[in-house]
Amino acid sequence: MNRFSLFLIKITPFYYGWIILLSSGVATIAACAAAALTLSVFITPMANELGWSRTLIIGAPTIAGLIAITLAPISGWVIDRKGDKFVLSISLLIMGISLIFLTYWITPLSFYILFGIARLLFVAPIMNSGTTVVSRWFIRRRGRANGISILITSIGMGLIPVYSQFLIDTVGWREAWLWLGVTVWIIGAIPSLLFIISKPENFNINPDPINTTNEQYNDIETSGSWTLKESLSSPILWILCTNMLLLSFVHTSVNFHISALLVANGLQPMTAAFAITVLAIGTGLGGLLWGIISEKMKSNIRGSLTAVFTGTGALIFLFADNTAMAFSAALIFGFGLGGTWTIALITLPNYFGRVAIGSIRGIGDLFMNAGMALGGLSSGIIYDLTQSYDLVFPLLTIIAVISAISLLFTKEPKK
Repeated sequence: MNRFSLFLIKITPFYYGWIILLSSGVATIAACAAAALTLSVFITPMANELGWSRTLIIGAPTIAGLIAITLAPISGWVIDRKGDKFVLSISLLIMGISLIFLTYWITPLSFYILFGIARLLFVAPIMNSGTTVVSRWFIRRRGRANGISILITSIGMGLIPVYSQFLIDTVGWREAWLWLGVTVWIIGAIPSLLFIISKPENFNINPDPINTTNEQYNDIETSGSWTLKESLSSPILWILCTNMLLLSFVHTSVNFHISALLVANGLQPMTAAFAITVLAIGTGLGGLLWGIISEKMKSNIRGSLTAVFTGTGALIFLFADNTAMAFSAALIFGFGLGGTWTIALITLPNYFGRVAIGSIRGIGDLFMNAGMALGGLSSGIIYDLTQSYDLVFPLLTIIAVISAISLLFTKEPKK
């Protein structure tokens, strides 16, 4: 495989980091088969046919998220030592198997096991390795590279739910899981195995590339990066991680319930699915623009502004009873969501360097997964108790405002 990778690098007429960016992006598109937005289009047909409550259905990704809290630091450690190619390829292979088996074995227990495995792989090793590999290959253009990465991922967020709704309408929700699993293999696992190279240093390539010799580059790499132990002693890391929890709580709550909310507001299921696509477009545009802005704007101000957009979009969703309003809310929320992702993708490597970024991201993912686990379930419980989303979405806006204020205090730390 090393010979094949070297061959690819030699025949590529431009910096191979862009191939890494595209390959990791395609992998995350495939992994969106286990995303909250995708599950949201399955909630209504599964609940209607099986008689399951929203709380029961969302319980599967919730438990997976709770397990991911403990596994996220471990997955970061494995990524730093085994490499992104290994983690991505194996994770996507197993995810595909889990989704395919949902077609043939569907009980509450099996759903919790099979979708739980897929969701666990999505929120921990896949998203971590798929984004850290981009940060390893880019330094000067890290902001725009990660912005493009968010844009590519948002394509999956938008297309996979619509693709899933098409499959549900065509072959039913059971067989839709099978085709999602096959899709994960074709556009996720295979490209990761063929094209991903974990580090440019593995082939004596400078990242981005910077205009230094290898010896000068190694000095920069060592002196500019924090170790995991040093990072854990920084209060800024813990403030950033707390905000990753708060904002993931907000966006996962919205993502899990957006389709059901819009249908309850009187919109058609396919219209709700297209609203998800608009949300994904907003996320992609937001990720790209906030990524470029990150090269000029201070991280604390950027983070605060993205939280404001997220909270505003969440509140507008509550009143979205027509297509125009639903699409507007989706665009605003998505634009904010694309920016909140830059905390993990850009702020952490910019503040703490590349040497231990997998392990540091693992700590951040621990908090983010906690927010993901608690958000969807909490919102589902409130809905089941009140039979309404009237309390849920204002609460999400309040949480986003708290995050916006606290992010203003996350200035770049000093060793």
